[in-house]
Amino acid sequence: MPGRVVQVVHDDVREGTMVVVGNRVIQPALAAAALAAAACGNGVGDVGEDGVRSGTRLRATYVGGGQARQFTGFFDQQRGEPCAFETKPRQNDAYCLPAGERSSGDFLDPACTRPALAVRVGACEPAPTYLTVPPDVCGAEVTRIWELGAPIHVPMIYRFHDDLSTCAGIAQPDDAMWRPGITEVPLRDFAHARMGITAEGPRLRTLYVEGDDGSRQDLGALDTELGIDCKLTAEYIDLGLTCHPRICAFGSGWADASCTVPLVRFDASQDPTCVCGPSHYAWVTTQSAIGEGIPRVFKIGPPAETPASVYTVGFLDATRVCQRNGVTAGDMFTTSGEVEVALAGRTMLAGGRLRPVVIAGDGARVPDGFHDTALGFDCTPMRARDQVRRCLPGGGPVGPFYLDAACTTPVTASEVWVHDGVRRSAQGKPLAMVATTDDYSEASACEPVRTVYELGERLSPGQLYTDVSTTCRPYVWDPTFSEVHLVVQALPSDRFVEMSEFTE
Repeated sequence: MPGRVVQVVHDDVREGTMVVVGNRVIQPALAAAALAAAACGNGVGDVGEDGVRSGTRLRATYVGGGQARQFTGFFDQQRGEPCAFETKPRQNDAYCLPAGERSSGDFLDPACTRPALAVRVGACEPAPTYLTVPPDVCGAEVTRIWELGAPIHVPMIYRFHDDLSTCAGIAQPDDAMWRPGITEVPLRDFAHARMGITAEGPRLRTLYVEGDDGSRQDLGALDTELGIDCKLTAEYIDLGLTCHPRICAFGSGWADASCTVPLVRFDASQDPTCVCGPSHYAWVTTQSAIGEGIPRVFKIGPPAETPASVYTVGFLDATRVCQRNGVTAGDMFTTSGEVEVALAGRTMLAGGRLRPVVIAGDGARVPDGFHDTALGFDCTPMRARDQVRRCLPGGGPVGPFYLDAACTTPVTASEVWVHDGVRRSAQGKPLAMVATTDDYSEASACEPVRTVYELGERLSPGQLYTDVSTTCRPYVWDPTFSEVHLVVQALPSDRFVEMSEFTE
């Protein structure tokens, strides 16, 4: 990431005793009070290096192998079920809610007040106990939880129209079965927590929840320069490991004849909370030379004037040229300044053969899986071919190809994207020197079974063919950005570390 700051935007807005940080509301005194409680242990022990602590009611659950473990959630001893804290924009309170089937907006009554869940035929997982009715993504409400009853047949199901003003009935076939929401569970029945912010780090702080029972969980990072929470990740790979703000738009041309002021198109599909309030940012890639893109992050400004000229970058004899290319559309926005995102790094924590990995930056950090030091690659707990949960690597996909121009000699090969000399998944995660397949067949549909394959010879363009609509054609790839290897054989499952789930 270039070391420059064109404009750093602060979005902190004070309202009485509350601080509005981006689209989160935090009480400033809460962080200090919670830190003091944690320092005293709050009667339930110290906070672990993963930012987690069990409470008197909520006990931390983990998946681990050897000396390494990673937090997966809490177990509510009072209710006898697993739960996870749900946090929403503009909320300072959180509740540890059980997993439930999300409502599809179906109701049993003409007033659309009694939710119902369609019975799915052939589902392999246990029948859900709860139905969850989420609030508006930007609202101050919290998810509502209903206990589900036994399957029944009803002749009519009701749904709101798009404007939510009218509830209309839809006739149901004779074989349709529905599980009614019979009792709404009040929020007071679930473990309660409040949001807090730690004091470490000159730029990044840790956002966390602390339960009334003393439990605690780190949620993510807050960028104090930008005044919003940010995501420690390599998701936007060209930025490297960074704590990037919520990306809600992408570059779509330039507003000026020098191609220096970007225009962007809003894309709420990147994050549902993009539609909530201020603090939106855009990803823009600029080109200084052919094939050389520089990633940059800009604050989204007001809507672009329409019609107005849109410019794009091209190259004439390797010289960068800014040229007019149409006019603005109604979904385009201006940008109000470039920001420098906070940098981060990837670190392995102490352990044996298997070691936890975290992405950390300036005092804040988030877990990022495990690293198998014996095999030399990152891994994730998954079910292996022997039906045992093991720490398995991510690898390239497996596909059928041919070694001859007549497509008569079949072979299995694997192609992966290469960035800066590192094999990576489509999400930017480093990949091991293996190939993998995940079996979602009926026997394992609840959880895929992963097979890991050894790779053989690296191939060059011109060595592989593919059958396209009964026509045998050369398979083409750019070796600058892709690697293709022959797949040799499946590796034995017992080569990988066995994992287990446990409650602290």
